Amino acid sequence: MAPRAIYETLFGAVSATLTEFAANPRWLGGTPAFSLVLHTWKQDLGRHVHVHALVAGGALSDAGVWIRPKTGFLFPVRALSKVFRGKFVAGLEGLRISGRWPESVKTNVDWPCLKHALYAHDWVVYAKQPLGWPRGGAGLPGPLYAPGGDLE
Repeated sequence: MAPRAIYETLFGAVSATLTEFAANPRWLGGTPAFSLVLHTWKQDLGRHVHVHALVAGGALSDAGVWIRPKTGFLFPVRALSKVFRGKFVAGLEGLRISGRWPESVKTNVDWPCLKHALYAHDWVVYAKQPLGWPRGGAGLPGPLYAPGGDLE
């Protein structure tokens, strides 16, 4: 299987979810800063495709002012999970409709059954507490959140 299109869809869904939550004035109301890393295995080297995100603890306003979180957390993880799942499944459906669905998947997957299975259970966004605030005025303008975590 050529997973590139699926990996691009995964990164797009994660990026769009974090950007959407950060832009919402309810949470931050600005542009986020984050880095995403693809992992394709577990510690025992079993296949487990997921993305880790390192997210700055705030966002930049249109005026260039740093916006800190209004509460003790950056975004609500249950809401992140649901929005991410919706964006990722919609992206997979877009791949299927556009013909970019990998050939090996086309022949082995019943899309309606797969889609139902993807929505049948909760997905987990694992978020950790901030790693800490920068010291001495250098570094990023807020704590870093390292989900360590599986956006899947």
